[in-house]
Amino acid sequence: MLPLAPRIPPLLRLANHVGGALRRLVPSVGGLDPDSLVRAATRRTGLTDFGPDDAWREALQVYTASLQTDAHLHFFGRIHLRDVVIRTLVDRLLLQKARPTLPPLERAPLVVCGLPRSGTTFLHRMLSEPEDTRALPLWELMEPIPGPGADHRLARARRRLARLRTLTPMDLDAIHLIRAELPDECSYLLKSSFRSAMLWQAPAIGWLDWHLSQPATDAYQQWRDWIRLLSAPGKRLVLKDPFHVAHLPELFAAVPNAMVVRTHRDPLETLPSYHKLCLNMHAVLCDPLDAPAIVEANTRWQVALANAAVNPGAGVPAARVLDIDYRQLVADPVGTMRHIHGHFGLEWDASLAACMAAYVHDNGQRKFGENAYTIGDFGQSEADLRRRFAPYREAFRLGRDAAAS
Repeated sequence: MLPLAPRIPPLLRLANHVGGALRRLVPSVGGLDPDSLVRAATRRTGLTDFGPDDAWREALQVYTASLQTDAHLHFFGRIHLRDVVIRTLVDRLLLQKARPTLPPLERAPLVVCGLPRSGTTFLHRMLSEPEDTRALPLWELMEPIPGPGADHRLARARRRLARLRTLTPMDLDAIHLIRAELPDECSYLLKSSFRSAMLWQAPAIGWLDWHLSQPATDAYQQWRDWIRLLSAPGKRLVLKDPFHVAHLPELFAAVPNAMVVRTHRDPLETLPSYHKLCLNMHAVLCDPLDAPAIVEANTRWQVALANAAVNPGAGVPAARVLDIDYRQLVADPVGTMRHIHGHFGLEWDASLAACMAAYVHDNGQRKFGENAYTIGDFGQSEADLRRRFAPYREAFRLGRDAAAS
């Protein structure tokens, strides 16, 4: 297993020690009781209407219970996730207040999904280059609705990212480049339903297993309203969340004219990379870190995504889903962009091709260093993963065996 020791500053270690002792005396400090979190959000906003559906309440209950039983959070982890949940509930209240004034979606959004670590970020940011598109930057996804007074959301996002880079055990830029100003995942817009992969910043394994067993219809209705709120006149939204791949029926039920680009890469390559990213994040909030349990949970999740790609379910219009092989994307990124634009009838010309080529030149692989990993680093065998992902690898002709056949 790769070494995963978070760089926790001495003052934070002291806070964890003192906070842990304080919690033994006053258990409500850093508490994750759902009712207290709901009350905190209503106090912060003065609002009480969380919207027309109650599905989020069960999800919140499952998530907070799982954090307390599965995640081994230390004191800082508890305080951090308590704040995350309260801010998520605040966002839900603010969206409900804004609902009567939400505009319609003028143009069909372009949505990127696929197994995590399969080129979705690179593809998403390339597709966001045309001037008539609108991609959602991280700072706006973190806080979609500004509060009263001056807008400090960008500055707050920068501070949070700086703190994250200080604490993570390995160089986060080499694993996944995150900047407050860069386009990021619309998974943030599923947080207010407590059905978002962004909640996996701590290993809430019970919540994950529950999440994989439940439909996400209500969550995607909420997601649709978020993207309505964040849309801009005359612009096409370009969105990305790898985990949409498991919920395409719900996505199309919410936004029937969506254009979905789905990437494919051999899970024997993507999975260890995903383990490395997750364990780096979990190490900041958890003590002890149950790495084998997290690795197995990650694998179950990725198998579910892969199986959904093979059999997405009813209600997914085939003409509105375009499959892209990661190998082709890497070999010919500009040609891949031209193919996507052509498939969906989007404008393409020489100036846009030049723009895409410039982006590729400035944002090549490994720009921020090597991201080394192997399957064995995480205690898994290639033979077992071949077996578990066989239907997906065969369906999309992935891996060395498929490439040779």
